[in-house]
Parts: sequence; C-alpha cells; structure tokens
Amino acid sequence: MNFAIQRPASLYGLLLLIPVLFFSLYRYKRLLNAFSERNSLQRQSHGFNRFKHCFFFRTLFRSLALVCIVLAYSGISLGVSNVPVQKNGSAVSFVFDISHSMNGKDEVNGMSRLDAAKEYAGELLSHLNGCAVSVVIAKGSGSVAIPLTEDFSTIRSFLSELTSDFMTSQGSSLGSGIDCAVLSFPPQSSYAGNIWLFTDGEETDSKLSSSINESLKYGIPVSIIGFGSEKESEILAGDGITKVKSALRKEKILDVIKSIENKRADRRNPSRTKLTYVTAKENGSASTLLKMLKNESGSRIVYELRLIDRHNVFIILAIVFFILSFISAEFDFSKSIGSLAKETQVLCLLLLFTGCSQKFNDGTKLLEGKLEWNRKNYQKAISYFLEVEQNADARKDRMVYEYAACNLAASYLMQDELDVALEKYKELIDNATNETSAAVKYSAYYNSGIIAHRKGNYEQAVDFFKKALEINSSDINAKINFELSQQGKSGQNKGGQQELLSVQENSDNTNLENSIYSIIKESEHQQWKNQQKKSQSSSLDY
Repeated sequence: MNFAIQRPASLYGLLLLIPVLFFSLYRYKRLLNAFSERNSLQRQSHGFNRFKHCFFFRTLFRSLALVCIVLAYSGISLGVSNVPVQKNGSAVSFVFDISHSMNGKDEVNGMSRLDAAKEYAGELLSHLNGCAVSVVIAKGSGSVAIPLTEDFSTIRSFLSELTSDFMTSQGSSLGSGIDCAVLSFPPQSSYAGNIWLFTDGEETDSKLSSSINESLKYGIPVSIIGFGSEKESEILAGDGITKVKSALRKEKILDVIKSIENKRADRRNPSRTKLTYVTAKENGSASTLLKMLKNESGSRIVYELRLIDRHNVFIILAIVFFILSFISAEFDFSKSIGSLAKETQVLCLLLLFTGCSQKFNDGTKLLEGKLEWNRKNYQKAISYFLEVEQNADARKDRMVYEYAACNLAASYLMQDELDVALEKYKELIDNATNETSAAVKYSAYYNSGIIAHRKGNYEQAVDFFKKALEINSSDINAKINFELSQQGKSGQNKGGQQELLSVQENSDNTNLENSIYSIIKESEHQQWKNQQKKSQSSSLDY
C-alpha cells in the first residue's frame, strides 16, 4: 500500500486529546455535582440519562473533529494515481550489464560482449546531440556511474575503462540496473527519460520483469539491446575457475516482454509507454533506437505515479464531526434512535454523491492548479490542468474543457513554450461557440497577442489585441499593448522607451506592470536598461 505523511511531527498534536478529555471529564463531574446538590436530576431519571448521552456524544464528536484536523494538517497521502506531465527534450540512461557472462567472446572478430556493447554505445553517442545521457552499471546490484550529463567525452572516457571488475557483487541483476536508471532521472526534470539496456539476458534473480513494469508505470520507455550469440559457449564464472555455459537469451527476453505486454493489455494503461528489443548484430538496430528517440523528442505527455493527497477527506470529516457535536445535543437518544439513523444515512448519501461528482472533482483540481500556478509551480499546475482537460473532453463538458485548456496554455506561456501555448489558444479560438465564456475568448486573444509580439509578428499582434478589445473595451493593458504593437508594426519601436514612460506617468491603473512591455523588458534587457530602473515589476499578465 502506498502511504506517506508529509509532516509526521504534526501527529504529536494528537496528544492534545489528553488535556481535552481530562478537562471534559472534570467539567462533567462538576456539572453532575451541581445537579445533585440542587436535586434537579435524579440518577435514574430520563433527564439525567439524556444529559449523560448528550455530553458523551458531544465530547466524542469534538474529539474526532480534533483528530481529523491534525491528520489533515499532517498531509497524509494514500494510494497512487497516473498524473499527466509535459516533458520537453530527451534523456537516455545507458544500463550496462557487466556480469561475467558479458565476457563471453562470441561477438564479431572474437570481441567480448561487453566490449561490443561499449563500442555500440559509443556509436550511439555520436548521434545523440542535444540529449542528456547517464550511465548505470549492473551486476549483482545496480549503481549510477555517471549522472545525467551532456558531456559525452566523460562518458567515452568511462566506457574505455569499463570492465566486469568495476563491481564486486556476485550474480547478475538486470532489474537493479533498471531501478537505478529510473532514479537517475530527477523527478522535476523537464527531460523525457528513456532506458537502453545493453545485456545478453543472463540474470540470476528474475527481477527484470518487475523492474521494467515500474519503469513503464513512470512513463519511461525501455529498450533492450541483445549482445552475444544464441549458441552457448563456455565462460569463466566469478571465481575465475568454474566454467559455465552462457549465450544470448533472446527467447527469454522476448518472453519477458510478451508477459509484460499481456499484463498491460488487461488493464487501463494511459501512458502507452513502449517496450522494445533489438539484437545489436541486426542491420538497422541502432537506427531503430535513434528513430524511436527522435519520434519522442520535443513536447511529450507522459504519466507519472503520484501519491493521492487525502487532506480534503479529513477536513470534510472534521466539519461533519463538529456539526454532529451540536446536533447530538438536540436529540433524545432514547426516543429518536430510528430517526437519527435515517438522517445519518441521508447525510452519508449526500456526502457520497458530492464526492463522486466528476465535475466537482475537476473543479477542485482546477482550483489546486491555479494555486500552484500562483506559486509559480508551473509544471505541477500543468499536470492538474491536463488531467481536468482530458476528463472534460471524455465526458464532452465543453465549459470545463475550455477553462482547463485556457489555464494550460497560460502555464505553457509562463514556461516560454510559445508554440505549444499558441497552438492551444488557436484551438480555443477556432472552436469557440456562442456558449464559450467571454473571459476565455478574451484570454485567448490577449495572450495570443503577447506571443505574436514576442515573435516580432506585430501585424498579427495588432489583430489579436483588437479582437480582445472588442470583447472587453475597458481593459487598459490591452489598449496599451494594441498601441505598442501598432508602433512595432510601423517600425517606430525605437521610440518605445519614451512612450512607455509617458504611459506610466499618465495612467492611474495599478496593474500596468502586467503589460506586454514587461516581457520585452526581460527579453531585451540591454535595450530597455534605463526604463527598467523605473519599472515596478516584470511579471506578465497571463
């Protein structure tokens, strides 16, 4: 079971129950003595029993509310979900099997399998420009030898010295190498990871299948490159004396792949992450790997497993228990147990239907995405907006889809993914209907104008800002941006600095820092150096 607590120290707050219960007991005895002295309640009377029951349930429900508040603050996460995440660029982890079976000399010209793997990897490096590469070695266990880097000379130098003696552990654990390769990709990295395993398929712990499954769950494709001959040959074991039979276990590898694909076919797998096998000796095997990598370059949506935060559940329970603490004082339990049970069932059903509403859940995720956006955690915000967009698209909820897509495009824009953002806005503009929110249309036109201005397409920017003003003619930022884009269109942008000063002096709008010139000031720092001293902020109005 996947379980985590973000702030475990906060669980000490449960100790507050001790003084609370002691105080409640003390108060109960004082009230009891006061009633006894005045003979206002007889011990066996109906009124005394009702007082006792009300006091007990009120204390119980308020204690439970306190427990839920502490658990909510502790940040309990339970269970996992597939979260869509955008990745840009590619990274590859080279996993080298350096077990003694790789010393078998059954490659071309009597070369050992490990030497052939090193040479093969060296040739691949020559075609991986723009990719980050890490190196993992696997034997009885796995180890990250070189973290992700674009310095291929370091990798080549390491490969020239790589032997099976680099690790002293016994056996062959290919799965451990896969596990280390997954960890070599930082969780917040923008790179889309890929794992290339260089091996002959010999393993002693049968961990390969489970490790590949974990990698695929994280959206990381795995490619296995086989070395050696399928005809068995003798090699020396780790003790340097014992001779054993070894060969390329191609059929075993293919059986593992087939088993994994069958399991994935039996359940929903949104990531569709690839698992492939090639034999190094086959013509075009390297081209196959590079072609796969090229097809997956650029912006790519992968699915990551993330723990599900349950603090909302505990907050709702705390509110429910607190309300029940008041309701319990109004019931005569000796006469209304049946009625109470019915009302409790209705309350549970209401909570159940509220929690199961997909639209309600999407609204919550939109809010969480906006909070992350305001905190500038754009990558996390994108994951929320992507999930809502896909859910809304699946159930044909156009309104929720448009709001999610609009927020998603703004997040891309904040990460300078201009082409992706513009494509999203174009989709919103092209598919807009009479039911589309004016705020969504305005945002699409306004931010498209910002992107066009950033790219120097001033004529297009003028058109976008004009359409934005047709929707909201009172927005001062759009008016300023429209004028500045017209100046850029007519080649008068050199006087923009003076114009910006006069606008700032004559305008009383407190949000001028969100105008497009704030973007220009960041990207053309030298040109607007003097004006930057007078500007109050460089944030964008997205």
